[in-house]
Amino acid sequence: MHITCIQEKIEDAVTKAAPITGKDLSLPVLECVLLEVKENNLVVKSTDLEIGVAITVPVKVKETGTVAVPADVLRNFLSTLPDSQKVILETDGNTLQVTTTHSETHMKTQPHDEFPSIPEVEEGEAVELPAEKVINGFESVYYSASASSMKPELSSVNMFAENGELVFVATDSFRLAEKRIPTDEISDLEEVLLPYTNVAEVTQIFDDSTDAIELVIGDNQVAFASDNVYVTSRVIDGVFPDYKQIIPDTQDTEVTTLKQDLLNTLKLANIFADKFNQVTISVDTQQKECMIQTNNEDVGENKGTVDATIEGEDITAHFNYQYIIDCFQSISTDSVSMQFSEEKPMTIEGVGDDSFLYLVMPMNK
Repeated sequence: MHITCIQEKIEDAVTKAAPITGKDLSLPVLECVLLEVKENNLVVKSTDLEIGVAITVPVKVKETGTVAVPADVLRNFLSTLPDSQKVILETDGNTLQVTTTHSETHMKTQPHDEFPSIPEVEEGEAVELPAEKVINGFESVYYSASASSMKPELSSVNMFAENGELVFVATDSFRLAEKRIPTDEISDLEEVLLPYTNVAEVTQIFDDSTDAIELVIGDNQVAFASDNVYVTSRVIDGVFPDYKQIIPDTQDTEVTTLKQDLLNTLKLANIFADKFNQVTISVDTQQKECMIQTNNEDVGENKGTVDATIEGEDITAHFNYQYIIDCFQSISTDSVSMQFSEEKPMTIEGVGDDSFLYLVMPMNK
């Protein structure tokens, strides 16, 4: 293999591919990125057997070939080079030689014959969507999925379409996030459950993309493809909870406040939260006051109030601080609405924006 390319183009490809590498003592080549040169392109591949990516980079080819290089080594090396610099990559036995204007580096490689192939989803339902809609949907909800794999459907993001909207939902049974994005590109899409860890990688890879993404859904795999990027992920075989039945039809109390004021009060309260991150929210309709209180026997206690518009009944409830604060990344409006009822989940929405809905289950005192 012998190619010449621009530093930032190959660095961008390797930076996106490197996090997907896996660690498997029985298959050490998974810690590598595969550099595959065909015709006038370099294809950078990586996989952890759960998700795989292939990124195509235009290069000047003197000799084709394939090599597997430890991902972290190559990524760290390329990140230190000046931008717009020409980089020459050529193989010499089990070594990759990288030559720049001011340096010559030799990197040890792995046998590339054992590198798993990146599956292609050739048969299945296909739809083309703007990248920003897909990424916005995933980023709005994936943090609400469970980190445990005990119940795979809870460690997934559910994506489907209905009534002219692309819907993304995730829940760990303690909180739930739903994002609805109007779209003319698709009218109906059956539920697809994607592992939340794979969703995080997809958002990282396509985060700066302005291209359309072709989504191809197969029996066990789903593919995301743009002009130069192809990502394939396994699909979770399970049934997502019927979450709509737990969304309250009505609530007894509504508190409307500035998002930043609420965020600041919660951050201050968290300093004095207990090991369960418990905060107590008390709404006094007579005083028009919303108080947030935390207490830690070893640290101290804190009481803070937020200026708010309050409607409904007095209420006191306990919640996990982290679950509340997580959702603010998905709310773009300046004001937020929190709605409460006894023994029902609290709902949080941006004022004037009904595209995002967040539920938090109350804690026992």
